[in-house]
Amino acid sequence: MIRHVVLFKVKPNVSREERDRWIEMSRLAHTRITSIRSFSIGPDLMGLPRSYDVAVVVDFDSLDDVRNYAEHPEHLPVVELAHALSEHIASVDFEF
Repeated sequence: MIRHVVLFKVKPNVSREERDRWIEMSRLAHTRITSIRSFSIGPDLMGLPRSYDVAVVVDFDSLDDVRNYAEHPEHLPVVELAHALSEHIASVDFEF
């Protein structure tokens, strides 16, 4: 299995409402992608200087599933909005 982890540092001018709307949009979109085995998203709770603002964790059966997900039509609008709202995005994909 492959775990896809993405961390988002939201731009300072993004409101909590905008961020939460994006999180809900992401949750809904990910229910429509059948290759996803597990999905979670949420805002940071600690607020530490090193913290990112939002994390996404998605599990897949294979790297091919991750690659297909990256171009999935349900995923692309979520990615577009994430880029508009974020000043930095970090990701890692690993086998577990």
